[in-house]
Amino acid sequence: MENRIHNGVVSRFDTKKHYGFIECENNSYFFFIDSDDINAKIIALKKQGIKANMKTIYNVGDEVNFKLKYLGDTVEAFDIEYVGNKQRQLLIEEYQEKKVLLGYLKKINDGFFVKHISTYVFLPVEISKYEIDSVYDERINQMVQFQLKNINKIDKIKAVLTDRKYICEWEKIKELFEKQEIVNGIIKHRTKGGFIVDIFGIDAFLQGGQIDIKPIIKYDVFINETMDFKIIKLNDEHKNIVLSHKILLEESLEIQRNQIIAKLEKGKILEGIVKNIVDYGIFVDLGGVDGLIHISDLGERKINHPNEIAVVGNKINVIVLDFTEDKARIQLGYVQNSEENV
Repeated sequence: MENRIHNGVVSRFDTKKHYGFIECENNSYFFFIDSDDINAKIIALKKQGIKANMKTIYNVGDEVNFKLKYLGDTVEAFDIEYVGNKQRQLLIEEYQEKKVLLGYLKKINDGFFVKHISTYVFLPVEISKYEIDSVYDERINQMVQFQLKNINKIDKIKAVLTDRKYICEWEKIKELFEKQEIVNGIIKHRTKGGFIVDIFGIDAFLQGGQIDIKPIIKYDVFINETMDFKIIKLNDEHKNIVLSHKILLEESLEIQRNQIIAKLEKGKILEGIVKNIVDYGIFVDLGGVDGLIHISDLGERKINHPNEIAVVGNKINVIVLDFTEDKARIQLGYVQNSEENV
């Protein structure tokens, strides 16, 4: 047991479990406060004219005096007395002057923290859900540059790293979005309503309906696939990215469709794919534009139903018989020596 009084700064405090850590110049000490002790602290703080809330008695940067007790290999801080928040105030003042601070990146359990080199205050690092933890894991215990967020809310102050690779990649993505250029990415895994796609190491969202023009039955076949996308939405504040592959397919089909329509002329033989078969004829996809072979234009031989001639998905040769002036409706005839009859 040691009765000497130590001085340090509260670096972290779990508001649910009522435990935390006190950071000194060379050491970090664990402390625990039970409910009775918390109530006593609240009364003590009120006597000092300090407003206290049970959930936020200690905040990052609070200066405290304390004693130590040794329990085997564990050293616990106890008899903790609030002194002030000078260290936290110094942290904020330094930030307001310099705009960028220095500290060491730490990982505690699953969370990342920055230990400020001047005040020893620990600050939780704000990491976007679209960032990859490995970018931070590689820099544990290294010096980093950071800025402060929520400096007017003492219990919510966070550090935002300013020298991480993520920022450079985000700027690249913003430029691609502004120029509406194509971006390449890898589909990582399924998520609610779609997929998560890796774009330059940053996660983006791809809605299920935006992966193809055709309805998809088996989505898992796209996992680990690399493909091109267009960024259709980007929120700079929340770092949200929404992608579409379908829009690229639609743009390609529109170009193809315009090329076909431009060359459309009566008597021209084209190859198409049977898209649908109905009682009165066959709809044929000519490559982004549809035409209809009426049942009366399926040949000289009388048939009972168009499905006697073709099967959906088959390639067939057709001849252009007529079309409207705007080419929205194209009348086709069936060419007898088409592929499916060979």
